[in-house]
Amino acid sequence: MKPANKKISLEIILKVFQKFHLTIFVVFFVGGLSVAVIMLTNIFNESNPDSTDSLTSSQNSSSNQIVVDKILEQENVTPYAIPKGRINPFSE
Repeated sequence: MKPANKKISLEIILKVFQKFHLTIFVVFFVGGLSVAVIMLTNIFNESNPDSTDSLTSSQNSSSNQIVVDKILEQENVTPYAIPKGRINPFSE
């Protein structure tokens, strides 16, 4: 009798799997993607405060100074002169 019980239970499992194979696939696929996104988010959010803070602050101060220098340089430049007979459609 035991082989018959195993055969019946195997048939029931196969029928359920055949009926819900797409649903099972979607559940595992979405679950796998969710785990991957959570793991990647944790990796990106982890930071070492000792190494990144000093690097970021020095980069910000140097890049800010570069921007300020460029703005000051542009203030001293004469505006572009349009040749006579032409109009600038972008000016107000």
